[in-house]
Amino acid sequence: MLVSLFLRRRSEKKLKVVLRWFRILGIEAKVCYVDGWAPYLVAIPAVYPQAKIQYDYFHIIQNIWRHLYRAFTAYRQAFKKTPTEKAQRALQKEIHKKLWNNRYLFFTRQANLSAEDKALLEELLAEHEGSILEHIVAFTRRIWDLFDNSPTKLAAHLKRFDLIAEGWGSLSKHFAKVMNFLNTYFRSMITYIDDPNVQRHSLAETTVRMVRRVEHVRQGFKSARGRAAHFKLWQYRRYLRPQPVNP
Repeated sequence: MLVSLFLRRRSEKKLKVVLRWFRILGIEAKVCYVDGWAPYLVAIPAVYPQAKIQYDYFHIIQNIWRHLYRAFTAYRQAFKKTPTEKAQRALQKEIHKKLWNNRYLFFTRQANLSAEDKALLEELLAEHEGSILEHIVAFTRRIWDLFDNSPTKLAAHLKRFDLIAEGWGSLSKHFAKVMNFLNTYFRSMITYIDDPNVQRHSLAETTVRMVRRVEHVRQGFKSARGRAAHFKLWQYRRYLRPQPVNP
């Protein structure tokens, strides 16, 4: 988040300049939290060779879920276009509408589902038995288990190897992209395991979202406190915000 304040247009060269500037200021980075921008993995070790790199968990899940959602959408569109006898079209339309209205269930942790949600998810899976939807639900649970319940890095690697051996990447191009993403960046994804000084997420994304909600007024202010917070933020952005570095 700190680096993003100084880089309007990101490039590996500019990133190294900013990081070197931080070093001149006496800032020693021990842990760096990154998103999927590839130059981070080159520039950070070049300037801070001792720094540990953790791929931010929010961005890991965001990337994986993006590909799985595309797999879901591809199935939904195919189901909608499936030739059906005239007498069954109304039923097909209703099943499709039900699937679309409850799509979030396929990407929600099982622990966060109510009893009603769990029953509805089972109904949806039964209505689409044998489809990619079953694989999406099973795979999301494996991903959560990998990152939540791996006591060591070795255990995490073994779970990833299991996913490779079981052929998840061959299910569709969307699953193939997920597996390629995991295999490419996995070492940086599990830095937090076995290391109490590294979190698996930086909270930067949550902070940025909160700031943006305050920064842009939507339907007025709910309270005097909210109005005051917005004014303080405006003052910061108007008078105190650091200028980007242009090497």
